[in-house]
Amino acid sequence: MITHLSRRLVSYALFLLGALFFSGCAKAPSELPEGALPAPGGVWERFQDNSRMAEANAGPFRVNATLSYRNKDGSQRVTVYFWGNGAAQNPYPLRLDILAGPGNVASKVREDANTFLAYVPNENAAYTHVGGELNLLAFGVPLPFSLADFSLLLTGQYSLFFVDSVPGRAFPVPPVAKAASNSLSFRLYDVRLPGTLELNAEGLPLSWSAQGGKGWRMDIEYWDESTRITPRKIRLSHPKGMEALVLVRELSRPDAFTPSQLDLPLPPGTERKPLRKQQEPS
Repeated sequence: MITHLSRRLVSYALFLLGALFFSGCAKAPSELPEGALPAPGGVWERFQDNSRMAEANAGPFRVNATLSYRNKDGSQRVTVYFWGNGAAQNPYPLRLDILAGPGNVASKVREDANTFLAYVPNENAAYTHVGGELNLLAFGVPLPFSLADFSLLLTGQYSLFFVDSVPGRAFPVPPVAKAASNSLSFRLYDVRLPGTLELNAEGLPLSWSAQGGKGWRMDIEYWDESTRITPRKIRLSHPKGMEALVLVRELSRPDAFTPSQLDLPLPPGTERKPLRKQQEPS
């Protein structure tokens, strides 16, 4: 089993991944007159337009972020480095390192289209899953998503993340209008992440909560006085007492990474252990 510290580090750390990627450009959020709300259709169109722009600008990314988390066992803060070549439809492979302190690597993670691999140096053990995307909860990460999912979120490809690339699978219904924040909430059905999605006037996600309000909740904040459409902060919480904050420190767009830079070689004698999917925290 993963040590208490290593597992927590990895879990909340991966999380952090996202916070930062690219910086797609978009029209800065506009102030609406008090009591004036944007038309639901226009907001949803801007949501899709922002996503299409991010997909068009997808490419290599590298993120430096801080992940702070708290659960029933205590709290922790780690540094996370997340990188990949970022193709919109095929972001693999993706790499993530979680550091408990300067030079202290708690875990190294690699995900491709068929395999999830997480190496924990302190245990000299590699946790693997073969055969499709793996929910990060399986590795003790408080996120019901894969690294590929989070790469979409952090690079501003929101439609692919929340809805899907298949037309007609999203059915937004705006039951709530918040004049104070100039935002609208949409209920999503038959999509990747069913639930309630709150968008601001410019179509950028402010929050998402699982159907029924009994599961995961995510809140997103953006860069101050900036036209970036990628997250600056991501807060995640679950009724079972899990909370996490990903703070993006630096986002860069380097040249394409080589295969060796995206590889995760294992030291001789590494013990391999299986992982299984998990939908809810234990």
